Amino acid sequence: MIGPVVLVRAALVAFIFAAVPVDARAQTLRVGMPFEPPQLEQFRKTAARGTAEFVGRAVLYEYFTTGDQQCVLSIPHFNRLHRKFSKEGLQLVAVSFEPPGLVDAWAEEKGVEHPYAFDPDKRFLRACGTPRVPFAVLVDANGKVAYFGDPGKVTEEKIQQIAGVALRVPLSELPEKFDGVKRGLADVDYGAAMKALLVLLAEKDPPIEAKMLRDGLQVLLDGSFRSADRLAATGDWAGAKAAYTRLQKTCAGLVEERLARDRLLNLGNNPAAQKGLRQQRELEELQALPAGTEDDRKKRAAKVDAWLTENAGSFAAKRALELRKAGKL
Repeated sequence: MIGPVVLVRAALVAFIFAAVPVDARAQTLRVGMPFEPPQLEQFRKTAARGTAEFVGRAVLYEYFTTGDQQCVLSIPHFNRLHRKFSKEGLQLVAVSFEPPGLVDAWAEEKGVEHPYAFDPDKRFLRACGTPRVPFAVLVDANGKVAYFGDPGKVTEEKIQQIAGVALRVPLSELPEKFDGVKRGLADVDYGAAMKALLVLLAEKDPPIEAKMLRDGLQVLLDGSFRSADRLAATGDWAGAKAAYTRLQKTCAGLVEERLARDRLLNLGNNPAAQKGLRQQRELEELQALPAGTEDDRKKRAAKVDAWLTENAGSFAAKRALELRKAGKL
């Protein structure tokens, strides 16, 4: 039996068993650094529609490919973890970038019992920022990496340490009074979710799950702001602007809505940010130039060369060089 529930502890473990090119902007994960997993799609064997619904739970993400024998051999272990800990604070989700039809047939054939979901654009994979596989990442309730290394060293004891004070049952299984919270999180409407939680917390004898979910949601919001601020700090102004805009929309009625609006206003008044946004728009335009014929490719290459000379050293120029090296520009 895992320890008593007293506060939120959210944990992520991502197991990656296939070598995939890494986004050059991503960082190799290190213990102590923040990590926020991107959204996943088409969840199977669970009522969840998004990772936001795992607020308050320990979460084990197993990144796999159907053609890797190590992944096949791992299925009984993960099935056992799912059966043993799913009612004790653990949410296990396997993740694949492969076509759903292929994965569904494979999962049925191999006897996968635990939930799984899809990462079609490999955003989750790139966020892990490492070219070496397999590996494991454990993220604590504060959104920081607690472990990074050999997936074989993620034992039941490690799961007990992280999940020991997590929400015992999935959000989808909470009583009807939590329906407003569930809808808000499923729709990525954090303002609505928080308002519903505050109503529950105002009750004479508020459910302990409400406080846990409120604290977990605050951790999620803080992590989202940290991620957006990191994008701005690296000069990815387009990414930062998109992140702040998304936060302003999803946090209606919360203090975070004002904070996001203030950041957008500051971005609009920042000459360096405006210059960076212009450069990133120009890079998108260069990517959209025709490249079907040899003549088209030569013309585009000449324009890219001139643009790189003019914008040398900028975030957009560095990104252009990465795209050119990958054969995409």
